[in-house]
Amino acid sequence: MIIEVRLFGHLRRYLPKEKGNGTLKLEIETPAQVADVLEKLNVTLEEPMLILVNGVHATLEKELSPGDVVSVFPPLGGG
Repeated sequence: MIIEVRLFGHLRRYLPKEKGNGTLKLEIETPAQVADVLEKLNVTLEEPMLILVNGVHATLEKELSPGDVVSVFPPLGGG
């Protein structure tokens, strides 16, 4: 299946160099979870991150469907 992966902030370093905009179409075997996608990109799963699938908060165990959009953000801070 094909999904779209969007990485933000310093997490973009896990994308291929030619994907400087932070977005990647990725083909992955089914069934697949968010963790499978991140492992395929060599993202360290212990790294703190906020995950959204189709704009809804998700965990690493979230099952994915064809066409899903997985967005991953580093921790956000502010004051």
